[in-house]
Amino acid sequence: MAPPVLTRVPQVVSSLVAMFRDATDVQVLDGPHLGEVMLEAICVGLSPDQSRPGYDVVVTEQPGYGRGRYTEQWTVSSLLTVSSGATDMTVLRSRAAALLGQIDAALRAQPVRAEVWQRVAFGSQMQWLPLQHEQGATLSVFFDVVGASIL
Repeated sequence: MAPPVLTRVPQVVSSLVAMFRDATDVQVLDGPHLGEVMLEAICVGLSPDQSRPGYDVVVTEQPGYGRGRYTEQWTVSSLLTVSSGATDMTVLRSRAAALLGQIDAALRAQPVRAEVWQRVAFGSQMQWLPLQHEQGATLSVFFDVVGASIL
């Protein structure tokens, strides 16, 4: 008999990174990146203010008889950033919404991924941060992907 799995976070994050790469045509980073990134990028595992972790996990025991079964509820925080040399924030908002829609479609297409998650979706909140600067404009959107995995 295989030993119980402690966490599915490694599989979840790797699956999300691959899914975001397949669903969009932007640079996808696995964790925060020091240095310059491309004009359009997604950073998986980054929260808006470092008061929250990149990945948050709560494990609960499922009721029943026999060996204990556990459910891991997780949140993976991410950042989408789009930039332009122009200052038209309307274009950046539309582009960000389109990219988020592509990610949402990919998540909805795989609500269950064997040995990874039994439920996945966008979290209930997003934080949109528009910024005008000397080189043009940047729009950053912090979002969460939430889900549950059977351990």
